[in-house]
Amino acid sequence: MSLFKIVLFVFFILFSLTTTFAAPLLQWPLKNPVLLQGFGITEFVKQNPNFYESGEHLGIDVSEGFEAPIYAAADGVVVTKGKEVCPNFSHPRCNYGKGNWILLWHDTLGLATHYQHLSRPSHLPIGARVRTTDTIGFEGASGRIVGDGSHLHFSVYKDITIYTTLDGNTEFQIMARESILNPIHLLPPITK
Repeated sequence: MSLFKIVLFVFFILFSLTTTFAAPLLQWPLKNPVLLQGFGITEFVKQNPNFYESGEHLGIDVSEGFEAPIYAAADGVVVTKGKEVCPNFSHPRCNYGKGNWILLWHDTLGLATHYQHLSRPSHLPIGARVRTTDTIGFEGASGRIVGDGSHLHFSVYKDITIYTTLDGNTEFQIMARESILNPIHLLPPITK
């Protein structure tokens, strides 16, 4: 055996002993998702630079079809939720374009997951505990979307502040751009 092959073999053994491949932290919120738009500066963002206030797509868009059940990506608790508050969505800042949405906090992970554009407001009350097998909503087309295609906008946050407004609503604030994570890095690969 050549010296090169021996060195390569030793490197492979050492690499395999010292490298761990972490399991995904989250599960897909749709059973058979199709990725429609990725995270960050996507092709859509380049073609429509003024569509998102941040100049980036700060989540991913996935679809399984209108009214497909949406599941919690990890065990957690319902922190807050919202509904489309503008008839015909006549103003782009209405409800920040989220439509019907729900936010879950996953204490064991220190992360929040945000599910937007649901077909109707979530049936779950604030404070409800959810598991990955629980339906938390249904895919829809509420809020500010392009065209008439239903989808789920899925975002993941760390370092958020949760507070109660003067009118008694529970809201949240993302502390910094770095607190918005790319969900693709936390999910298993999509399998066909």
